[in-house]
Amino acid sequence: MIVLDLEWNQPFGGRRMEEIIQIGAVRLAEPGGAVQDWFNMHIRPSIYPKLSPVARKLPESAQALTAELDFPAAYQAFLDWCGDDTLWAEWGAQDHGVLAANAAYWRMPEPPVTACVDLQAAFGRTLGIGIGRRVALEQAAEYCGIPLIYEFHNALYDALYAALVSAWLTKDALAASVPPPSTGKPRRRRSIRFSPVEYPRQPRQKVGVFPEREQVLNSRQARLVPCPLCRTPGAVESWYPQGDVFYGTFRCQEHGRFPVRMSVTRQKDGWQGRRVVPTLTEPERAAFAAAHQHEPFQCRREKAKRRKRHRKKGKGTE
Repeated sequence: MIVLDLEWNQPFGGRRMEEIIQIGAVRLAEPGGAVQDWFNMHIRPSIYPKLSPVARKLPESAQALTAELDFPAAYQAFLDWCGDDTLWAEWGAQDHGVLAANAAYWRMPEPPVTACVDLQAAFGRTLGIGIGRRVALEQAAEYCGIPLIYEFHNALYDALYAALVSAWLTKDALAASVPPPSTGKPRRRRSIRFSPVEYPRQPRQKVGVFPEREQVLNSRQARLVPCPLCRTPGAVESWYPQGDVFYGTFRCQEHGRFPVRMSVTRQKDGWQGRRVVPTLTEPERAAFAAAHQHEPFQCRREKAKRRKRHRKKGKGTE
């Protein structure tokens, strides 16, 4: 099993596709088993050559700026190192999606992962606190009694800490955190045809606060988005998750289809979203393409409609 961790840079003035500046990983004999090998590579940023304030605080950000390898070379080296290991794990559920978005941007193959274990969710299940409360990796390592001898926010060291924490997790918690394998042939998603009409930069809109994350995504405030040109509202039918960021689209009858991006964060009094109709840069298109490889998160109303249609079909065949 491959335990993956990434560090990345993002542009100023808004959230776009995160550009990876370090890939770190360790290989385990089995989930929760001994560490067999490791991988570490710094990557020279080229999409956003200037580091964001957050990225500048990373302990080895200077090594990325002086790195010789660009993403295609580093990514190919990582794929070669992974070999036939297609079971991955990560702390949270975002890194492999960011890796897929970067690969799509550079027109490289998708990461060869068949399932990705969310070790953060498995830690919550082991403690019996559920997956709603997300525990930071540093807190988890300290809780497990792991000596904190390496700096955090370094991709290799974070992958190592996550691998060591995995040995403390129960088998049931690990198994429950592995997505079920898909059956049959994978569905090919049609490419999204966005409106060719240019539109001005749109402001971010706050959504919530709500007691649960799902309530943010299901809310009318999140689902109804005004057209950036005529302000006629359109409905987002499905959100495609990529960690704590969700991607969707809506259609204006006059101007066509537009993208929507929603980031959801935990606040002291609940969950809050920030919704925006982003400008379609190449990194943004790559992020949408990578997110649409995942199964959509559908609102409860849409699920109810689907169940109702299925019931009607069942009655019609009797």
